[in-house]
Amino acid sequence: MNKNSKIKTLPTTIKTKTKTKKQAIVKKDDMKIYSYKDFISFKVVGKSIKILTKDSKIRDFSVDKPYKIIVDFRRDSNFLTKTFHINRPPFVSVVLGNHDKYYRVAIWLDGQYIYSLKREKGDYIITLK
Repeated sequence: MNKNSKIKTLPTTIKTKTKTKKQAIVKKDDMKIYSYKDFISFKVVGKSIKILTKDSKIRDFSVDKPYKIIVDFRRDSNFLTKTFHINRPPFVSVVLGNHDKYYRVAIWLDGQYIYSLKREKGDYIITLK
C-alpha cells in the first residue's frame, strides 16, 4: 500500500436509509385495496379485513378445515368466481362466488381464529383474535 493512499470508509447512513425505504414500502402494502367490479373492495390491515360494499349482509359464519369466514351479501348479480390471493397472514385469500340473489365472500385463513364482525360507516370490518 502506498503511503499517500487513503482508506475510504462508507457512511453508515446508507444502511439506515435503506431500512427506512423498506419500512415505507411495507406500510404502503398494508394499505393495498383489492377491488372487484364496482360493488366490493377489501382492505387488509394487520389482523383485520375491511369489506367495502353498499350491499346488505345476509349472514356470516366460520368453517373449519379449511379455516375460513363466510359472509353472504344480498345482490342479484351474475359473475364468475373470483379469487384474490392475499398471502398476508393470517389472511390467505378471498374468494367471491355468485349465487341466486346473493354473493358469497369466503375469507381463507392460515389457521383457526375467533372473529368479530362489525359495521362501521357502511363498511364491514372483520377482526381476528
